[in-house]
This record gives sequence, structure tokens and C-alpha cells, in this order.
Amino acid sequence: MKVWIGFFGTLAVLAVAGLSGVSVRLNRWVSDAHWTMAARRTASPYDDVLIIAVDDKTLKAVDAETGKPFGRTGDWSRARYARLLDRLVQAKAVGLDILFLDDSLSPEGDEALVSAVRRHGRVVLGYNLFQGVPAASDTVSPEAAHLLARCGAAADPKALFGVPWYQLQPPLPRLLDAAAAVGFVDIAADSDNVYRTLLLARS
Repeated sequence: MKVWIGFFGTLAVLAVAGLSGVSVRLNRWVSDAHWTMAARRTASPYDDVLIIAVDDKTLKAVDAETGKPFGRTGDWSRARYARLLDRLVQAKAVGLDILFLDDSLSPEGDEALVSAVRRHGRVVLGYNLFQGVPAASDTVSPEAAHLLARCGAAADPKALFGVPWYQLQPPLPRLLDAAAAVGFVDIAADSDNVYRTLLLARS
């Protein structure tokens, strides 16, 4: 009898811990502690990786070319990214975690970026998923069809890893043609705003 009481008592504790979120927080704490200690044991684990980020301080800084603050990245000419790629000519690979879904207001900048991506030859562009509830349709858009063909989705010409085409947000077709590869960049943070998981393939 005592054995059964202990068994059901343990189940009850686990159920309460799961419903209250205690087990989730404990799992995150253990995971964070593990990777923190692993990082301390390695002096420089990624000394061949360079991250070029655009932060709030950069956006508020004054652009030497225009004499004005940099402002929103969406207002930049894509020629700026083209010049950056030309400076990274020796990089083994460059991943652009920026979505180029539509033509910008500067056709010249768009073409400069396409040319720079093709010239570099080792650039990976990102695609995203539509945030919200997109309108379903049986007619695949040219942009989505281009992404599906590039990713070899011959088994299902209307979906990628089980995601219907109308939820995909691919880069411009001519940019996609110039890129060496394409990757999924829709990464969600946990409820405490910490990124712990990476979705390598969606199914």
C-alpha cells in the first residue's frame, strides 16, 4: 500500500510541477547552466566567426555619406549591403539574416546587391514564415514557386517541410538565383526572451 501511495504521490507532484511551469523553468535553468559552463571551458570556440550587427546605437549614429542619422534599415539603399559583401570577399561564407522580400525604392541598389551576391558566390539568404493568418490559395505565387524549386520540394510542389506555400516569405527571385543557398530564419525566443533552440527543418 505504501508503495502505491508513493507512486501516485510522485505522479501528483510531477503533474503539479508540469501545470505550474516549474519543470519548464528547472529544465531551462539546467540547460543554461550547462552551456554557460561549457563556454567557460572553451577560451575561443568561434574565433573564425564574425557577427556584423546593426544595433540601436548604430541607427542613431550619423551617416558620413549623407550627414543624417542612419535611421531605419528598411530605408537604406541595398547598395550599402553590396559594399559590405565586397569587403567580405575573403569570407568562406556569409549569412544575411535580413529579409529581402520586395523591391526597394532604389532599383539601382537592388541590382547592386544582386550583383554583389552573385560576385561573392558564398552568400546565404533567409526566408521567413508569414506572421498572422495568410489567405489560403491553390495558385502558387511565382516567388514561392521559385523557393520551392530551389529547395528541391518536388514531392509536394505546394509546400516546404509541410508548410503550405502561402505561409512562405521568400527573398526576391533574382536574389535567390544569385545566392549560394537559402536558410530558414524564423527563430522564436522562449517566454523569458532567451533563444535556446534552433529549428533546422520544419515539418
